[in-house]
Parts: sequence; C-alpha cells; structure tokens
Amino acid sequence: MPASRFLLRTFRLVILLAPAWASAARAAWPHDPTLNLPVCTAANQQVDPAVIADGSGGMIVAWTDQRPGTTTNIFAQRISASGVPLWGNASTGLVVCNAANNQITPVLCSDGSGGAIIAWADARNPTGSIYAQRISGAGVAQWTANGVLVTSALSSAGGTNGEYNIAADAAGGAYIAWASSANEVRLQRLDATGAALFASGGIVLENTYTQQYYLSAVPDGSGGVIACWQGYLSGQADDILAQRVNAAGTALWAAGGRVVCGNTSDQQLPVVAADGQGGAIFAWTDYRGTNPNVYVQHVGANGAGLWIPNGSSIGNTANQEDVLSMVSDGAGGAIVSFDDMPSGVPYLYLQRLDYSGVGLWGTVGTLVVGSPMFWGSGSLTADGEGGAIVSWLDRRNGNADMFAQRLNANGYSQWTYDGVGVCTQSGSQWTSNYAAIIPQVASNGAGGAYVVWEDQRSDAGDIYAQNVERFGKLGDPGPVITKVSDVLADQGGEVSLQWTASWLDASPTFEVSDYSIWREAPAAAAQAAVHNGATLLAAGQSTPHATPGTRLFRALPAASGTAYWEYLVTVPARGLPGYSHVTPTTTDSTGASNPLTTFMVMAEDIGGSPFWASAPDSGYSVDNLPPGAPAPFTAAYASGATWLHWGANLEPDLAGYRLYRGSSSGFVPGPGNLVVAQADTGYADPGSAGSWYKLSAVDVHGNESAFTALGPGQTAGAPPAAPLAFALEPVRPNPVAARALVVRFVLSADSPARLELLDVGGRSVASRDVGALGAGAHALPLAEDVALAPGLYFVRLRQGTNVRTTRVSVVD
Repeated sequence: MPASRFLLRTFRLVILLAPAWASAARAAWPHDPTLNLPVCTAANQQVDPAVIADGSGGMIVAWTDQRPGTTTNIFAQRISASGVPLWGNASTGLVVCNAANNQITPVLCSDGSGGAIIAWADARNPTGSIYAQRISGAGVAQWTANGVLVTSALSSAGGTNGEYNIAADAAGGAYIAWASSANEVRLQRLDATGAALFASGGIVLENTYTQQYYLSAVPDGSGGVIACWQGYLSGQADDILAQRVNAAGTALWAAGGRVVCGNTSDQQLPVVAADGQGGAIFAWTDYRGTNPNVYVQHVGANGAGLWIPNGSSIGNTANQEDVLSMVSDGAGGAIVSFDDMPSGVPYLYLQRLDYSGVGLWGTVGTLVVGSPMFWGSGSLTADGEGGAIVSWLDRRNGNADMFAQRLNANGYSQWTYDGVGVCTQSGSQWTSNYAAIIPQVASNGAGGAYVVWEDQRSDAGDIYAQNVERFGKLGDPGPVITKVSDVLADQGGEVSLQWTASWLDASPTFEVSDYSIWREAPAAAAQAAVHNGATLLAAGQSTPHATPGTRLFRALPAASGTAYWEYLVTVPARGLPGYSHVTPTTTDSTGASNPLTTFMVMAEDIGGSPFWASAPDSGYSVDNLPPGAPAPFTAAYASGATWLHWGANLEPDLAGYRLYRGSSSGFVPGPGNLVVAQADTGYADPGSAGSWYKLSAVDVHGNESAFTALGPGQTAGAPPAAPLAFALEPVRPNPVAARALVVRFVLSADSPARLELLDVGGRSVASRDVGALGAGAHALPLAEDVALAPGLYFVRLRQGTNVRTTRVSVVD
C-alpha cells in the first residue's frame, strides 16, 4: 500500500463506555503498600533473601527456608517484570538444595542467560562447606543435584555470609571467594557446567592474617574478579585488603592481597564497586578518629592507590558513621550509603564519588531520611542513569516498614519527600528486632527497583517483594495492551489497538491526562529521520502535543539494546476501564507473510513529566478488499495477433493485471493458462484468433478481482473460426507405463463427452467426463489413479453420435 496513504488517513478513536476488559489480565504487581507481592508463603520461616536482576526486567530471589521444620534448605524464585512467578510452585518457589542438615544464607549472581548461580553455607559434611548450583532461566538445575562442592573448609569465625561471596565471570560461570578454616582467603572459579577451573580447594588470596571477615566480590569488567575483605591480625588493628584475579587464576595485585587501608586503628565492614576500568572503589567504617567515620579509596587496574593513602573521609567526621552499601555509578565512580548519628540517632546519607574521588553530592553527601524514621540498612542499586535507589527499614508508623528513595545523578530526590512507602502493612514486621529485617534491592532495568524483604504478616517469616517504578509508583501504572487486531472490510494499513487503563486513571487521583500511542521504528530509519529534522525526546521528557507534520521519536531500553518508537497520536484519558484506537501499521499482510507492527501505549501524567509505558505488543493488518474487475475489456484481431485493451483501475493499492487464455468460456484461470501479469492496460497476443480471455486486477497484497471475460465473438476483425474436427489421436508412446498414459483428443463442440479405457473384454477400467473442457484440443492423463495390469487396452472417445477408438499396450 503506498506510504502516502498513511499521511492522509484520519485517526479514529473509540472510547469504551462499558468495562470491556474487566476480566483482562493485569500486571501482578500490587500498587498498595499494604499488600505487596508474596514470593514465598510456605510454612515455618523463610529468611535471608538475596536478589539480583534477571536481565529481562525481572528478578531472581534466593532464601533460607525452614519448611522441613527441623533443618533449613535453599529455595529460589524468578519473578517476571510483570510480577508473575516463573519457577516451581508459584507460592513456595523452587528447591535449590534440600540435602541433609542445614543449608543457609544464599548469595547469587547472574549466569548471563536469565538464570542464576547460587552459593550457600552447607552443613551436610562434618565441617562447614560451600556448595553452589546453577539454575537456568527456565528454572532447571544445571549442575549436580543439591549442588557442587566448592570447599569443605569454610571458616566459622563470624557466622555466615560474612565469610563468602560470589561474582559472575561473564562466561556463564562464577567466582566464589571465602574465608577458610585455615585462616586464609581463597577463590575458586566454576565454569558454566559447574567444573572447577582453579586448583582443588581454590587459589590462596591471603593467608597472613589471623581471621578474615566480610568478603565482597565484583567482576573486574575483563572476565576476572576483584575481592575485598576485612583482615584481623592478633594484637593489631583490622585492615582492609583486596586482590584482583584474572580469568586464568593469576593474582594481579600485591602478593597476599593489596592493603587498601592499613592504618593503625580499626577498619571494618568493607564494600566495593568496580570502576569500569579494571579497578575498584572501596568504602569502609574507619575508627582512626574520635568517632567511626566512612573512608574511601580507589585502586586502579594495576593495583596502585589513586587517592590519598589509607583513604579519605566522605562524611561528617564529628559524628559517628557506618558504611552500609555501595554501587558503581556507571561512569567510573561510585555511590555509597552510610548512616550518620549526630546525637546517637541515625540519619541516612548517600554520596557520589567521581573517578578522582571528588564528592559530587555536597561536602557530606545528600540526606535521604532522618530520625525518628530511619532505622537502618540503606541497601543500594544503581538506577542506570548515574543515580541510585536506596531502601531502608523505617519506623515512622510505629512498625518496621520498608521505604525507598531514588536520587538522580545530581543527588536530588526524585520521589516523595522522605521516601516512598514500599511496605506499610500494619504490624507486618518484627518490632523487637528491626535489624533482622533488612530490605534487599535490585534494579528492574527501567530506572526503578525491586525491594525484597523478610515479612512476618502471616507467620514466623515469609518473603515478600515490591516493584517501585522509575517515578516512585508501586507496581506498574502502565496501561496493558490487550489486543491488536485487523480492521475488517478495509483496504488494510490499520489495526484496532485496545488497552486497559492505567490504575492511576481512576478516582480519587485521576493522575493520567492522556495516552500516547507509539509505533516501533527501525533504528536506522529513526536516526535518519532525526538527522533530517525529526525530534528525539530526551529520557524522561514528556510527550508534547505535536503540530501537524512534526515527527517525534523516543529511544528506550530493550532486551536487544535500544528500541526506537515513533509517536502517532494522543488519546485523552477519561477515567474509563479501557480504550480502543484505530492505528496505522507500517505494512500489510501478503500471501507470503504476515509482517507484524509493534506498538506501545504510554499513560502520561497531568503534569506531563511522569509517563508509564505498556509492554510492547504487535499485530498485523490485512487488505480485505480486492480491486474491481477491469472494464471495459475489448479485443481486435490484426497482423496475426489479438490486440487486447482494458480500462485502468483507480484503486491506490493496485499492483497490476493478470490475463488468462482458454479454449472455451468455461475454462478456469490458473497458473497453467496465465498469459501475462503486467501493470500496462494492453497486450498483443500472437497466434491465431478464436481464444477465450479472462482478465483480473491484483492489488499489492495479492487480492485478485473478479474476472472480466471476452470470447471469440467479441473480437473485432477475427476471421471465422474453422470448424473443429472430432478426433482421437494414437497414444504416444506405445507401449506406455500406466502412470504415463496421456490421451490427446479434439472435441468439435461444447457438449457432453466421455473418455474411457477398456480391457480386451470390453469392460471399462477407467473413464472421465470431458465435455466441460469445451471445443478444442485437449490432453489428459487417463489412468494415473488406477492400478493397471500389463496388457492390451482400448481407448474410446464418445461425443453424441461421434465415436473414436485406438489401442494401447500398457507395461510395468
């Protein structure tokens, strides 16, 4: 269909006055902070949740589970971006390990393919061990049942996951670092099959300190890993150490670990974030002053310290501070969370450090929330745009609630002042032990975050989660496309796009003012359009009401990289449950394929800035209307050819015409009698006169019109047709195989006729009525569906009083 037709088409809107999609599936994420999404509500306790992004907009959670009653096991669940459980039982998760004795405190990393590698402390052996398992994106264990043994020499100096951690190796496997019972820090790499790539028992990173605590590990960006830990040497202060190891297991920094900070006072609770260039930024709680403060250091790819030796303070040195969490900012720096206690009560701060160590968010960071609301935790995830999302335990309502806040790249709060209530279910968390409920966070891949925590609303402890989208709303306020269907009885180029309303398009807030409709565009075409004057909206920029002729595009993250979307139209919100709009496609279906056009609907806030996109969906349009039959259709015979002419069709999607030739008025047009397919309205058919012609028009989508017929009597200048002689030709070749028996004959008139094959006894073994073929010469297989024995047969043709007979010998 010509592209110009799209420019002229008028958009049509249908607003549904009845709740036509009341039963349509909506996103599973609740938007009520007193509900939240149950990840596991099995009997007994579920504790110690750990969470990562799954790479497809969802998350993977692992936890310690006490449902056997006497021991603990490891379970996991994958939740899709829309809040749907994907593994095992929807309410209880998937068993990762249920071996004898206790398995506790999982840590996990992505396997790069939608799944996870999970490690845990395991007591199935007499000594403490670490086991690991890889779970595919589909929820299938990839390694030995109940996991592969990583080490049987786990230190018990500090309890649980303070002594081991995990990092992805960028090849489907993982690095696992741990403090061993021999007072060593060791590292093992497991490949995608679960095989150990380093020596048995792992390689030694450090063995000079008496005890090691609080191990962290992050990928170095080159297939290796950077690990850090707190080392204690009897009679001396705690130090912060680190080591970088490449994929082959070679330590790249100082032998025995690079001392990040070895000041004479204690340094504790280290955290680490990769700098994207092979090095890392470290933060820790430091006791060198009157009060403990947060100190930081940057170690380059070669192990050299890049900032002040032994680190520098980033907070208010007059107050007591403790480091909480740290993430990379994606630009070579890091964002660290810490608590600050000016008068013995905690306040939550965040600070962003650039590559050179400059604090970008004020001299002491950005205050996120203060006492009496903040109680602790400060878990972080990057927002993908230079900022971070932080979640904490909050007691402003008298209970242990979960709150969160997003800070942009400049350190400004993006959500409700003092944070968004993620979980405010009355009495749902412990009040006697707030510190036991530490929310864990992971990016949702779209500027928001998943918050996961242990929850006691139903029993001794369950696992709950909540999605907080980029603008601070719970769940997903985006509309849901329910149907993309062809518009019937049209010329194609359009589909009916239907969607359910955003939950914000309702009482009492009515926060949605409009829905904008977007169509996916090829990246190259979108970039070319922008180069030629089209507008590419910035991330977070609201959709302007475009003037005629203005083209608008958005570039949004997608699983394949970046997807480009072209703005089509704005539909006013009316507080209805669902909407429908007739929307143009980029192409129509043909006989060969049904090319899909992908759409997205955005709910836009009254203020213009926040907007919430639906998940993309696609459909195809069909040109349901064939062209009209060509007319007038005329013919004249001259100079040994029949000169045919016809009137031009006026349909805008016309592709051309098809001309067929036959020997009678009843012939059926098909590929075998097609004379020509062309766009011109005339054709000279060489040869003798006297044929029948049938003509059709065809559009670009393969729709063929009715036929216009023209016979010998309508051909001007045609000589009188010579009378046809009734005849039956001898069969050739003769003898002939039965499957190759073809009979050639001539009918003198358009009247009933019969062709038969007789055996030597005169019995008919095969026959066909051939009168419908009309007057003229014909050739037909006669015995292709008959099992004939070799021998002599007779072929007989009968039409009225005319009868002809010939003989044929049939062979194998």
